[in-house]
Amino acid sequence: MWLVNARDVKHLPGRPKTDKLDAVWLAKLNERGMLRPSFVPPAQIRRLRDYTRLRADLTADRSRHKQRLEKLLEDALIKLGTVATDIFGVSGRAMLEALIAGQRDPTVLAELARGRLRVKHAALVEALTGRFDDHHAELARMLLDQIDALSGQIDQLTSRIEQAIAAIPAAQPPAGGQEDERHQVQEGVQPAGGPVVPDDRATRGGISSRRDRRPTPWCWCHRRLRPRRPSR
Repeated sequence: MWLVNARDVKHLPGRPKTDKLDAVWLAKLNERGMLRPSFVPPAQIRRLRDYTRLRADLTADRSRHKQRLEKLLEDALIKLGTVATDIFGVSGRAMLEALIAGQRDPTVLAELARGRLRVKHAALVEALTGRFDDHHAELARMLLDQIDALSGQIDQLTSRIEQAIAAIPAAQPPAGGQEDERHQVQEGVQPAGGPVVPDDRATRGGISSRRDRRPTPWCWCHRRLRPRRPSR
């Protein structure tokens, strides 16, 4: 049994419309050697691909919830994002929790800044001056809980991905060296011994787009390896 890409059949002339004639047409194309089977990765790679795809989807969901929270703050005239690079970092999260807890004094909120954000005290006071009320606090609490739940699931999937990679000897990065690191960069794999995450959606037809290279576990890589760490 072959798994065939429907795109290869679609562009061939004489394709009938009914299901029965379509099955006959596919059989004739196969007899004449006009079809080629699609690449099906091993079971370990397929399971690992499911983890990476779900993690990518959950990461996108978390980003949407963060955007909703930023929009909620702008509705309350809180312009924290214009001063802080990441409002979900250590400083931004402390300010959000204080706002939800009932603190409305912008001076007190600005004192929660950490690191290099402390030098922007005046800008923080101005950005935190708004009309944030209990209604905004209730919605912000719901969104933050959703973000935390998704972050926990993403971390759990990341751990499962690392365990699945460790169980595949062929997926381990080779020994150090400039040539190996250059090969990793060319294939889109994180250098410096980073994990290889297979995902055929990042390639053409499940294998490397470079036709002069045979498909190896290095070809099934996922560019979004780890979620970004929150910054202060």
